Amino acid sequence: VPATAWLYLPGYATLFLLAILAMERANDFRAALAVVAASTLLAVAAFVGLAVPAPHRPSPGDAGVAAAMVRWLYTVDPPANAFPSLHVTNSVICAGVVRRLWPRAGALAGALAAGVAISTLTLRQHWLADVVAGAILGSLGLAAWERLRRHRSHPTPQAA
Repeated sequence: VPATAWLYLPGYATLFLLAILAMERANDFRAALAVVAASTLLAVAAFVGLAVPAPHRPSPGDAGVAAAMVRWLYTVDPPANAFPSLHVTNSVICAGVVRRLWPRAGALAGALAAGVAISTLTLRQHWLADVVAGAILGSLGLAAWERLRRHRSHPTPQAA
């Protein structure tokens, strides 16, 4: 469904932008950066170790901007890095950060994250198992972000 490329690409970027805008404290940003980096390293290890291919990608057709976006996506995103979905992982992390720090935008962030997850399937980028694994990895990352930001906000006293 080429039209869902609008969720996959601009929706994904918007989630990162919302998360960055929501973080007023440097500590929150550093914790989020660490969690996204760690999640990415775990996903890359799975990409290399498992090498799960994406589903067969049909031609998106020639008409419209969305079809052009899908053609570009298929060119730059190799079909050998499907498990887990890093787009879903990062979307869950970003949406959770927004929900926690900027509750008024939480519903929008949640809807965008759901849209990214759905679009990974409708664009034939991932299998359902990839999306579920990405959501689990993202949830673990979000929990780690909460712990990191609490820990860094309240450091343990140094022994004298």
